[in-house]
Amino acid sequence: MASFNDATNVGVGTPMVDGAIFIAPAGTEVPAPLALLGDLGSDYDAFGYVSTDGVTIAEDGETKEIQAWGGKTVKVIQTSFKETAAFTPIEINETVLAQQYGSDNVSVSTVSTSDTPAKKYSVITAKHTGATLPSKVLVIKTCPTDEMVIVYVARNAQLTERGDLALDGEKAQGRQMTYTCNADSDGVTITSYTYKLQAA
Repeated sequence: MASFNDATNVGVGTPMVDGAIFIAPAGTEVPAPLALLGDLGSDYDAFGYVSTDGVTIAEDGETKEIQAWGGKTVKVIQTSFKETAAFTPIEINETVLAQQYGSDNVSVSTVSTSDTPAKKYSVITAKHTGATLPSKVLVIKTCPTDEMVIVYVARNAQLTERGDLALDGEKAQGRQMTYTCNADSDGVTITSYTYKLQAA
C-alpha cells in the first residue's frame, strides 16, 4: 500500500456516458468484473437521466452493548444493518414506471383521436398500487475521475420507498426511488468494483 498522498484517488460520482443506473430481474447473471464496464446485455434496462442529486448510498445499523456485572461494557454486537441506494429518475419512460409500480401494472399502447385519426399517441398506462415489488439486480456505474470507474452491484435490491411527485412547473417530474439492498445468499448487500487505469 502506498504511504503517500495520491490525488488521482480523489474524485466525484459522475455518471458514465453510456448510462449510470441499470436494473434487471432477480437472478439475472451479473457480468464478470471487466465486462461490467461495457454493455450489460439485453436483460438490463437503463433508467435514463437522473436528477442532479445523483445517487445516495447509505448505511444504517444498530448495535447493542453487552455489559458484565457491575456495568462494564465487555462487548458490542451489531443487531441490525441496512444499506440503501436512492436516486430520482427524471425521464418519463416505460422502464422507470415499470420499476416504480411493477411490470404487471404498466402497459404501452397506441391510440388516435377520432377527429384527427392520422395523429397517433403512444400511451404508457401505469396503475398506481401499494403492491410489494419483487427484488431486482441493481447496477450503478460512476466515473469519479478520467482514470477511474466504480461500479456498484446490488444483487437483491427491492424498491421500498417512492418519494413525492412534484408537479410545480419548475422541477423535472420524477419520484425519488429508494432501494433497500437486501443481503444476497452470501450475506452481501452491495459489491463495489473500482477500476483504475494503469500507466502503460
